[in-house]
Amino acid sequence: MKSSINYAIDGEYIREWLVLGPFFPDDLETDFLAHVGGEATIEPKEGDTVGFDGFDTGFALLNPVPLCYSTQATSDGKTLTWILYKSEEDVVNLVDAVGSHEHATAYAFCVLHNETAGDAQIYLGSDDGVAVWINGEQAHHNPVARELVLDQDVFEVNLKAGANRCLIKVSNGVEAWGFAMRVLPPDRAVISGTITDEEGEPIAYSGSVLGTGRRKDYTAVDRPFGTGWTSIRWMGCMASPQPVATWAIGSWTSNRVKENAEN
Repeated sequence: MKSSINYAIDGEYIREWLVLGPFFPDDLETDFLAHVGGEATIEPKEGDTVGFDGFDTGFALLNPVPLCYSTQATSDGKTLTWILYKSEEDVVNLVDAVGSHEHATAYAFCVLHNETAGDAQIYLGSDDGVAVWINGEQAHHNPVARELVLDQDVFEVNLKAGANRCLIKVSNGVEAWGFAMRVLPPDRAVISGTITDEEGEPIAYSGSVLGTGRRKDYTAVDRPFGTGWTSIRWMGCMASPQPVATWAIGSWTSNRVKENAEN
């Protein structure tokens, strides 16, 4: 029996997705799923293929002649199929999932399950551009060229109690291609404020510590890159400023946080 990926929101990075691609070019504006109802209505199952009728200019870039067949095709003529991809890391590597392609686009889909309705918070990193739909509504759109850093983009989405469809679209220019996403539920605890040193001066690039059940999230409260939130639990980036601070319950140790508090 075909199935979707169902994920109970717990604040952890989502590692299992249904993935589809590649499409060409690297374009977040083109709805490559238009012939199956569009990005707003898609609810795929593992093994589903995507079909369309007639000529579509969006796919003319895939081949030098018009595509007039009943299936979409990649540049080498293969049918596109939704596959189950399980990442061994927090980052979903789309090069591993759909192959190494330049100037391409791919989709990932899962169903988010939440016990209560309300505004959840999504933490998302991508290489390169990214768009997100929740229950058919576009919740995020960032057509950027960048390296992936965990939690680069932070935004709120309204979730229903029960199942919520989540579609991610990721574009790629060249080389690395992927994304990482986690969701904090509506009933999450929220900590706000300013971290200061012993003299009362704000500490640059400092962060707060928030416990969430089985593990703790460590999220920076400022924006050292100028755009998007960064996270203490990030992938390495050579240009990343390295925070230097001592906190009441956490401290930096070689890009990782060492817990000093008792559980």
